[in-house]
Formats: sequence, C-alpha cells, structure tokens
Amino acid sequence: AGAALCAHMLGVGWCERVGSGRAVRVTSTGLEALSEALGVAPASLTADGPAA
Repeated sequence: AGAALCAHMLGVGWCERVGSGRAVRVTSTGLEALSEALGVAPASLTADGPAA
C-alpha cells in the first residue's frame, strides 16, 4: 500500500524524489493537498516537524 501511495503522490506532484535514493520531499502542492484531504497540519510535514 505504501508503494502505491508513493507512486500516486509522485504522479500528481505531491512529492518529488530527492537524489538517487528512496528519499522524497513533499511539494507545496502536496502540503496543501494533504492538509485538505487528510487534515494533516502542514507544519508536521516539514523536516523540523511541528513547532513546540
């Protein structure tokens, strides 16, 4: 299920590959879409995580 979700997110531009490994980065479009679709706070998707 995770691979299918990743493939979909890459396909619609919600995330992008970083380097040649398995790392991905959520795009600004992805931040907005995940926030709307799943109620995920954009701050929780940053490298630093949510502010304390």
